[in-house]
Amino acid sequence: MTEMKTISPTADLVLTTHGSPQPTDPATRREMAAELLTPAVLILLAEGPARSSELAAALSELCCDELDRLALEDLLAAAEACALVTSHIPHGCSDPDQRRYRLTGQGREALGQAVAAAQRTHRIMSVMASRYERSAGGRSFRPNASASSS
Repeated sequence: MTEMKTISPTADLVLTTHGSPQPTDPATRREMAAELLTPAVLILLAEGPARSSELAAALSELCCDELDRLALEDLLAAAEACALVTSHIPHGCSDPDQRRYRLTGQGREALGQAVAAAQRTHRIMSVMASRYERSAGGRSFRPNASASSS
């Protein structure tokens, strides 16, 4: 069994998840981004080979409002160094933007582990949300509601 690898890009990553407050500490942002982006990139590559520009567009739609393109390139290079993905530039093409990335067997195994961990987390969070709603008299949690409105 392959150990799940979280790849930390070296660049300072700007990441804003849909509707979620983000920490301002760059190290924390990079760590959160790597935890989110590594499996997201692997999921997209499980759907088929892609160029970094295609991955950036899909990531923007999937989980990130803003993504530093250099950080994505760093993440892809690190994923390739860990043998989670491979890449190639089509023969006769000199444009590095045409590089296509493909998921490896090891990357597929790492993705399976990440999905299993996410499913466990989802089950736990669902139970916690249900218990919260019961303890709050049936009120749903609204993160943007002010604390003084209770």
